[in-house]
Amino acid sequence: MVKNQTVLIIGAGASSEVNMPTGAKLKESISSLLDLWTDGAGKVETGDPLVFEAIKLKANRSTDPEINYGALMMASKQISGAMAQALSIDNYIDDLAGNKAIEISGKLSIVRSILQAEHDSLLFIDQTVANPGLNFQTLEDTWFGRFFQLITENARFEDLADRLTQFTLIVFNYDRCIEHFLLHAFQNYYKVDVPTAAKLVQSITIIHPYGAVGKLPWQEDSDSLSFEFGSEPTQFQLLDLAGQIRTFTEGTDPSSSEIKTIRRKILEANILAFLGFAFHRLNMALLKPTQSDGTSDQHVQIYATAHGLSDNDVQSLIYELQNFVAQPMQAPEVRNELKCSGMFREYWRDISISQLS
Repeated sequence: MVKNQTVLIIGAGASSEVNMPTGAKLKESISSLLDLWTDGAGKVETGDPLVFEAIKLKANRSTDPEINYGALMMASKQISGAMAQALSIDNYIDDLAGNKAIEISGKLSIVRSILQAEHDSLLFIDQTVANPGLNFQTLEDTWFGRFFQLITENARFEDLADRLTQFTLIVFNYDRCIEHFLLHAFQNYYKVDVPTAAKLVQSITIIHPYGAVGKLPWQEDSDSLSFEFGSEPTQFQLLDLAGQIRTFTEGTDPSSSEIKTIRRKILEANILAFLGFAFHRLNMALLKPTQSDGTSDQHVQIYATAHGLSDNDVQSLIYELQNFVAQPMQAPEVRNELKCSGMFREYWRDISISQLS
């Protein structure tokens, strides 16, 4: 039996198909959340009251002289005013590396914004309505729906767990969209209970290089705070969840076991697909195997969406991706007119694994 190894590298553009924010929208949200101004009585007039309460909580808990109420409030206003200039919130925090107040305020705003976006996304399940669940018709023409069709094509339930080991997802987003979607998709499609569906999801290697806004309640991880998809946190939970995400500097340590796993998976891949990924240089450096990571004798085919990139940048990206791994099968397929769901439609027969199983 020939087994494909498929690695999907997921960026914010992929989650935008279910109404999650792109980098630009996330910057706008963060700027609004951190535009904190209070009246004489300490009541929040602008900005997000929950972020404000989390800032006060952090200041009260801190014994570090650099992390106090004044510094955190000043950092919040600084981030708010700078977002229009920044490439991304992650870049901004990295550009001011060493400023602890900037890092804390930035992380609080990221978590708050992502959880709000999860709530407003097509994947949110409103438990207050009759027969709550995902609307799979709405999701069919998103990459989530197409990916599920890919991994279940001609797959009997008893064969599925082994098939799922052929996939690795490297998710640069802080949200839990893919894990949440897959759990409910497996439940609905195969009519299985939560533990059974959870075991299937956990058969797929899913890595968040910069962390996520908590584990979902069904995920097994005693070291992380679990939190329902799109729920409203308390200031205590918001502060704890902010501690679970990482900056560029924290996430790109080449000695970390997670990065070694990412690069090993890329070296083992037959198919490498970038979906909604912005190709920021720091992220590309995190992904790219080095000599110390070993070499590969695999021939890999590379696909990438590049929605919004100019034709000139697409040509530069093709050259960069040709040198990304040692054994490209042919020129990378980089399409700036396709979104993520369109990539699955366009190259379905090339990336389908049912023919190889």
